[in-house]
Amino acid sequence: MQKNHLWLSIFILLGSCTVVEQFTGAEEKQNPATLLAVLLATQGSSSTSAFVGHVYVTNSAYNGNLGGVSGADAKCNSADANKPGSGTYKAMIVQGTTRRACSTANCTSSSENIDWVFKPGAQYYRSNRTTLIGTASSAGIFASAVWDTGETRFWTGLGSDWTNSANHCLSWTSGDNGQAGSYGLTDGTTSAMDCTGSGGWGNSYLLCVLQ
Repeated sequence: MQKNHLWLSIFILLGSCTVVEQFTGAEEKQNPATLLAVLLATQGSSSTSAFVGHVYVTNSAYNGNLGGVSGADAKCNSADANKPGSGTYKAMIVQGTTRRACSTANCTSSSENIDWVFKPGAQYYRSNRTTLIGTASSAGIFASAVWDTGETRFWTGLGSDWTNSANHCLSWTSGDNGQAGSYGLTDGTTSAMDCTGSGGWGNSYLLCVLQ
């Protein structure tokens, strides 16, 4: 009777009638605990909520001419002294329809995201990989976040409500003093993302997010 309960639990947890085929014929001899662990691990690897990532702030500061969003991403993936390891990174920076967190204030779903850097429901840590920043909402944003220690400026192009700011240094292609770009502070709340500085003398860092 106990064995039957184990099989019933496996079927309930898996929740798929296609899996039943794996328990017929010769497959019945496979260890059910091993099979369950393998299948759950496979499910977890594709689950957004299971994703754990981290962010880091670049060691180098840049003016507003980042080479666009793709240029900012390239800087995050370069041999930066603060980069905490291998992997692909994107800069938490937005512009036009190239990269966007929200099209409406504090968007309610990830459907508003365009090439966004945070995964909905995923956990993110600081570059030390032990200090939890928080869990992204279903829209892939944070109510507030202390990204790292100290107060470091980083380019964002974001408004305080996660929508795109009009200040983006000509789509991150100009370091001219007359062009403004919005930036954030690593120890601030979302309201700190709406700070604005000029693109020439106001050099800022990049906040890079593991994908």
